[in-house]
Amino acid sequence: MVDYLERNGLRLRHLLLTHGHIDHIFGCRFFSEYAGKGFWMHWADVPFLEQAEAQGQFFGVPVEPPPPPEGFLDEGDTITFGQTTWTVLHTPGHSPGSISFYDEKHKLVIVGDVLFQGSIGRTDLPGGSCPCSCSRSFRSWSRWATTRASIRGTDPRPPSAESGSTIRF
Repeated sequence: MVDYLERNGLRLRHLLLTHGHIDHIFGCRFFSEYAGKGFWMHWADVPFLEQAEAQGQFFGVPVEPPPPPEGFLDEGDTITFGQTTWTVLHTPGHSPGSISFYDEKHKLVIVGDVLFQGSIGRTDLPGGSCPCSCSRSFRSWSRWATTRASIRGTDPRPPSAESGSTIRF
């Protein structure tokens, strides 16, 4: 990623976490040091950061504990970079502090692991909660998206009805 940024003359503007599970916090320390700034996340997932080493042991991988977050994001907050603004949606279910980023201009929602191709994300991991939290997430998306919105989770293909990564609200 660093090679890509440097090759294209780009700089990291924001470090944002959709949630605090181990596979999303591996690079926090590195990128915080590289960019000279901290990362932002929802406060409800801070316990995952505090338990990073234990998560790593559970999955059999070494984890360098991430630094504390620079700040916290919650429902309705906005993040702007260039001409783009994302609205934060609190979308628990996969974890208590799962958040999604809604780009109204481009009708795009970045959901982290709340949705996977063809289904919801896992809710059986520590902190997961369904159906209560998942229904809150779906209400949050529908409140913001008034037209077709592409949902970007873990599906690497471009959004389309065929790829299962597009949802109509």
